[in-house]
Amino acid sequence: MRFLHAADIHLDSPLAGLRQRGGARGDELASATRRAFQNLVQFAIDQKVELLLIAGDNYDGRHRHYGSVLFFAREMDRLQRAGVRVVMIRGNHDAENQMELRMAAGIHLLSPDQPESIAFDDLGVVVHGQSYPHRDVRHNLVETYPNPVAGRFNIGLLHTAVDGFGGTHERYAPCTVADLIAKNYDYWALGHVHERTEIAKAPWIVYSGNLQARHVNEAGSKGATLVTVTDGRISNVKALPFDVARWTRLPIDISSCEGIDEVSTAIDAALATAVDDAEGRTLVARLEIIGRTELHRALKADTARLDAEAERAAEAAGDVWVEQIRLMTEDALDDHPTSADALTDLLRSVETIRTSSVSREMLRETIGALSKKLPIQLRREIGLEAVDNETLDHVIDDARDILLNKLTS
Repeated sequence: MRFLHAADIHLDSPLAGLRQRGGARGDELASATRRAFQNLVQFAIDQKVELLLIAGDNYDGRHRHYGSVLFFAREMDRLQRAGVRVVMIRGNHDAENQMELRMAAGIHLLSPDQPESIAFDDLGVVVHGQSYPHRDVRHNLVETYPNPVAGRFNIGLLHTAVDGFGGTHERYAPCTVADLIAKNYDYWALGHVHERTEIAKAPWIVYSGNLQARHVNEAGSKGATLVTVTDGRISNVKALPFDVARWTRLPIDISSCEGIDEVSTAIDAALATAVDDAEGRTLVARLEIIGRTELHRALKADTARLDAEAERAAEAAGDVWVEQIRLMTEDALDDHPTSADALTDLLRSVETIRTSSVSREMLRETIGALSKKLPIQLRREIGLEAVDNETLDHVIDDARDILLNKLTS
């Protein structure tokens, strides 16, 4: 018996920033969540997988478009006609938007009121789970999950932030690894965390990760997990990629480059390697140009040239879209000049701001207030969900470089 474990599909995630920056290409990439879901469904049908488990967050919380629900229902119908049974739960995003349609027979959406168990006697499987009744579920749902059914392969379906493995995700339905192990289930199919993580193997406790990355903070391969059960025991657990666009953050060190031609060569090499790693998928790349270099101010002064070189390199590399270029180089100027000129005064002033806790806090509050005026999805895509120390340093560096350019041009 084989089952597929998927989660965090986020169908038609708005991706406002991607659409604004990418135009028609942005619209194409924003449809990737649908195409990745179709890949999952087609695999289940082609491989005659007996059971598909979806551990919550089929949609985005603020995305209320019934076209998404109709698309999902059509794919469920395809599975039902092919004999693939489905058990799914609602996660925090699903509970927030409340979009639902009646699904075909054989598609089981578990209750939000209390844990529910679905038995498949022909497979020897029982699936236990509970949907979110509302977005902010802050209590431990595992405590009320039923005991395993003797003589059956028991699966727990749960949308949760497991202590120590939740990362930056909200602590919804928090639990511990010990809580999960204590239930004596054979497999825990988890959702909520977008990075695939095998927490334990006795029993198997797995975050399958999201099906398709939506921004650069979800870089790398995305997909679902295929589990094979032989004689009532797990014999194989395999991660399968279903994404159609592969996001990557590419640091490109130009500290040894002596001219823009060498910078271009470095970009070409980095993109060529990343295209190979994308395994035939569309590559969406954020280029981070780093290194201590005398080219720093020239690049800052002519960002259009750098943009053009990156666009040329992307076209030469193949199916690549450069989502953003971040110029993160450092000036080769002496960090601690001793002369009493304007440059010295400027650099000293910047360093005073950088090292002053009062100045940093004022800057943090200003950036935070400005970022709140942006849509939350756009803040997430450009990395402004939290004004951390790295963000502050970037802002200070950019301000320094703008002033240096004005003083030296």
